[in-house]
Amino acid sequence: MTILLLTLLLLSLAYLVLMLTYSYGFKQLQSWETPGHYRPTTTVTVVVPARNEAHNILRCVQAIAEQNYPPGLFEIIVIDDHSTDNTAKLLKDSAIANLTVLHLKDYLESDEQIVAYKKKAIEMAIAHSDGKLIVTTDADCTMGPNWLQSLVSYYECHSPKLIAAPVRFVDSQGCFQKFQALDFIGMIGLTAASICLKIGNMSNGANLAYERDVFQEMLGFKGIDHIASGDDMLFMQKIARYYPEGIHFLKSREAVVSTFPERSLQAFVQQRKRWASKSAAYKDKRVTLALAMVLMFCTAIVLLLFLSLWYPSLLQFALPMLLLKTLVDFIFLRQVSRYFGQASLMRTFLISQLFHIIYIVSVGFWSQIGQYKWKGRQLK
Repeated sequence: MTILLLTLLLLSLAYLVLMLTYSYGFKQLQSWETPGHYRPTTTVTVVVPARNEAHNILRCVQAIAEQNYPPGLFEIIVIDDHSTDNTAKLLKDSAIANLTVLHLKDYLESDEQIVAYKKKAIEMAIAHSDGKLIVTTDADCTMGPNWLQSLVSYYECHSPKLIAAPVRFVDSQGCFQKFQALDFIGMIGLTAASICLKIGNMSNGANLAYERDVFQEMLGFKGIDHIASGDDMLFMQKIARYYPEGIHFLKSREAVVSTFPERSLQAFVQQRKRWASKSAAYKDKRVTLALAMVLMFCTAIVLLLFLSLWYPSLLQFALPMLLLKTLVDFIFLRQVSRYFGQASLMRTFLISQLFHIIYIVSVGFWSQIGQYKWKGRQLK
């Protein structure tokens, strides 16, 4: 019993310290505002990989085309990844300025074995790009008119090698969608705090910017192209090994990219398995350690609650741990959700908290075994 108590105390203390550290880091990170006199000079290529995105692609590309950024300084490259719907036709028929549409199938050998289609698509797009700064986003995303201006003004002021920027879920009507939105904005907060305090490097490919020269210097995704996912975090960690001071997070409301939560539980699980599946390949072991600690803490709570059905005395350990997680998560999530204008999501916090523990444990283990589906493909 003494060993069990000590283990649970250490896990609880580690979780408390970790979450309070993240809260501190997010608060310390300075918010960025584009100077009023700003006049951009950097050429930009916005890369949008797309596969079966007929319902979203025009909205995304139109939002990029309408940026408050000089038209002569940016281009949009959409690379169609073997879409089976009319994504490519919609783009071809559009009259959007500065838009180039490529087809991944035109750049692959017939017998070429590809695992990471999205990485290959990004590589092909960058090979045809002219911009000094590469900005990637997803085909189901939209952004405000000052998105590029915010990214590039920060880049020109601070000269980072890579910028991770915020993403949020919108159109979250039901409890399940609100849970996803709250969980996701929490992950963005963790990303911002980790980069600020230099305790880990995380990012999301839906809102990422890096120098074209750095991409070429890193030989693109070479060395991580055997993993289907990871065009964001694995590539970021690759850069961080050579430029540890060159990784920044842009804390700016104008730089936010918006996308949509999954509509079904099955799609949600497949998405999170895909995200978590790359964790075993992380070179930044600080991230791996933090993820492992959170997984162990949540697993301990689930096991204690389950075993308390037969051994009620275990509730004296489970309930304080659950209360601790609830309190520190509330402090952190309220802080981050308020900053990004999603404070209303906190109304579902208690319900989301229970689901979050189960989700962390199940996805954490399932992601390391078996396969998952993405865009109609079965991947390992």
